[in-house]
Amino acid sequence: MSTTNKSHLAALPIEVIYQIFDYLDVETILFSIRCVSKQLYSVATTYNRYELDFRYIFQSDLPVIARIINPENVVSITISDELCANNQVNLFFSHFRIDQFIRLHSLNLIKVEAHDLNKFKDHIMKCSLRTFSISLDRFHNTMHMSLISSILSHRDLYNFEFKEFSNVISEMQWPNQCSLKHVTIYECHLETIYHIITRLPYLQTLAIENFCNNSFGTTVVIDDSDTDLRTNLTSLLLNRCTNIRMNHVEALLSRLPALKHLRLLVPRCEYKNELFDGSRWEEFIRSKLSLLNKFEFSFHVSKHWIPNDVTIESLIAPFRTPFWLESKHWCIKCDLEKQIHHEAFHLYSLPLFQNYFSCPEYRNRIRYSILNVAENSATIIANTSELFLELNKTMFSESHENVNSTPSYFFQNVKILSLIINQIGSVDLIEYISTVANLSSLEKLTLVLWPKTEIISFNASAKILFNQASNLRSIEIVCDFDTIGMIFMNDILSNLPRYVKHLETSIQNVEHAIMMLERTEYLQIAKFQVTNANEFWNHITQWLSQSGRKATIKSDSLLHRYVGAPPISMMYLWFSKSMNKQRDTSVKEKRMKLMHTSDCS
Repeated sequence: MSTTNKSHLAALPIEVIYQIFDYLDVETILFSIRCVSKQLYSVATTYNRYELDFRYIFQSDLPVIARIINPENVVSITISDELCANNQVNLFFSHFRIDQFIRLHSLNLIKVEAHDLNKFKDHIMKCSLRTFSISLDRFHNTMHMSLISSILSHRDLYNFEFKEFSNVISEMQWPNQCSLKHVTIYECHLETIYHIITRLPYLQTLAIENFCNNSFGTTVVIDDSDTDLRTNLTSLLLNRCTNIRMNHVEALLSRLPALKHLRLLVPRCEYKNELFDGSRWEEFIRSKLSLLNKFEFSFHVSKHWIPNDVTIESLIAPFRTPFWLESKHWCIKCDLEKQIHHEAFHLYSLPLFQNYFSCPEYRNRIRYSILNVAENSATIIANTSELFLELNKTMFSESHENVNSTPSYFFQNVKILSLIINQIGSVDLIEYISTVANLSSLEKLTLVLWPKTEIISFNASAKILFNQASNLRSIEIVCDFDTIGMIFMNDILSNLPRYVKHLETSIQNVEHAIMMLERTEYLQIAKFQVTNANEFWNHITQWLSQSGRKATIKSDSLLHRYVGAPPISMMYLWFSKSMNKQRDTSVKEKRMKLMHTSDCS
């Protein structure tokens, strides 16, 4: 760092430096910034908003971090015990004392076992924890649920996230005294929702990722005698609904008079359940949900099950009343889509909410669209967590020249992106991505190079792409290891940012894995899908010994793709810091020891 830059940074108020630290990972603060100057050393020592995410911390750094950071300055911890995480829980307890994190506000536990959860529980009940997030290991039992129930009785806890794709949440015994205000559950049934809102009197937001009505044929879903149900719930987000009908929705929402925000996404429904009926929605909202000011919905129905006299115009007409246009100002759109064996209607509010989006496949299947407001060519804002984007010359030409009459989209909040690269001869299509998607929230990127793709160099494209994805942590590469594929792979690895910690790919030759590892010294985890695990193990261990790299290796057998196929294994490598990185850190630490009487590490 130049003298000028040092003086500029030193001139900043401490609180401004704190705010900069809020956007940096712990390793950058401790090993890159802290050892630059006396002032930054002091600021890093007093900074009290550290967030430790052990998924992206080198194992070899743990003892150093444990010596440098005062546990009282840590507000958030994320620990994973998945196979790809290499037993992080035991590593944590071997270097840290959980009882010393007295200012811990957020705890995220991924795939933890019950006995480990019990260790955390004893401390959680003593600290001022506000946010608790958990997913269980595959052998979860009643002890898990009992421990979670006990944790939820914490008086300061107001945010709970249960990341489990099963209805195991129905086994939860919700505590009598529960202060939760915001709850996110990945899967539950309709009856469970009633139970939750009944037992959580302070609940304000309830988000369900996968919502199922397991009493599909019934009309009454709750005892009518429960008329004393009172709730402060103002936001209900049902992000994927199955087996849901209008009468079920009305029965639930009738008991939520304070609701201001409703999201209802139904990827497949029947026309006769009247979810498509704008007039019925208007009457219901007027009478039961007078405070509702945000209504986000998406309904799909096959045209095969709809009477012939129902058209796209007749579906949108009830949404053109003064209630929708003048009172609520809600913009509604209806598409006629061509699918594989039939046509379908898609009725939705704008901006569009959809968990998964494939483009241009989705755009190309729209035959006709209509809005409840005056027709316009405005870009449709689509909120999606997972985006599948195929890049080819045809797609670029249509969007660049506006020759396609179908609407254009801009994708927000994308966390998982799959780019299918097909017949690219320039960086134009990669630059085009910035016009159709905001990648600032992107966490995982999959790059697929289509066979026989026309590509000379991907170097400039990789730079542009990675510059747009500052929060990227994981990358998967799919390509053939021919001449074009090797150019593609080299260009990606040459521009791979240091903040990308996880790499995954499928290889046929262990030499390809070695080539990739030699180009990526900042990787924390590498995953290789191989057909000969023993050969891979022998060659990689030999290379590790010769190169001086340290890594832990594990293997996991995968299912056969077809009868007679060779066995496939996933090989996991967890790296310690490379020798060069350790040497750089050591030099900085020694320099700081000369500047301070205290030990820098």
